[in-house]
Amino acid sequence: MKLKFFLFSLLFSIHALADSAESLQKSSNSYPLDSVIWPNNAIPVCWEDINVNPAMQASVREVVALTWEASSQVTFTGWNQCPQSFNGIRINVEDVRPHVDYFGRILARKVNGMTLNFTYNNWAKNTWQCCC
Repeated sequence: MKLKFFLFSLLFSIHALADSAESLQKSSNSYPLDSVIWPNNAIPVCWEDINVNPAMQASVREVVALTWEASSQVTFTGWNQCPQSFNGIRINVEDVRPHVDYFGRILARKVNGMTLNFTYNNWAKNTWQCCC
């Protein structure tokens, strides 16, 4: 159950990322904020701490490939340890509410710009007491 909630949280967080100008314009119901659309379809991604939980990090990469990359023209590249200066999405893993601090390309270079929760041991702990 925790994994399902984690995956939902991941997809919800990633949903904030703009697809691409071309694929967003394919839907007549899309109203993209042009100022946050990434300049190209290859979006660089890195981990603030590559050693937090390599198995879950691999799961994140797989879910992104099976969802965003399979259903759009976007690819997420890199997935390594964040260097000090990185012009992409910097993913932090912490036992807090999963969130993004900004949307689209405004997220680039922001330390801990996206935060994922792999454990839910502290945040939303009461939610898991009823379900797991």
